[in-house]
Amino acid sequence: MPKMVKKFPNLKLVITGGGYFGSNYKWLENKNIVSKNTLYSLIYNSVCMCLPIKFGSGTRVKILESLCLGAIVVSSKVGIEGIETIGTPPFMYRNQYQLLRILIKIIKNYKNIKKKTNADRKYYFQKY
Repeated sequence: MPKMVKKFPNLKLVITGGGYFGSNYKWLENKNIVSKNTLYSLIYNSVCMCLPIKFGSGTRVKILESLCLGAIVVSSKVGIEGIETIGTPPFMYRNQYQLLRILIKIIKNYKNIKKKTNADRKYYFQKY
């Protein structure tokens, strides 16, 4: 994240849920536990939702919910495993360098990518 903030100074990482108590970083915002409506609004209105899943099995409901909301999703190969995609997004990365390149691409082409995710959300909603 520090590399991204150098390139995009107004960028923020917003996290939700319990278990994280705080930070001295200006770019990190902890919302703690939020209502479902607030969470959905955060997901939809964020530049992207990044899910760095390293291990586990089963379909990732968070990813499906985000795709159905029209969010731009970025996850590892493990995170997207089992989800039938119709192109890009969701974006899949294999290492931290690829993740950085994808995030920069999303920020620079946000309007076009967001338009595509909004068009694709009907597919994910009907499929899942």
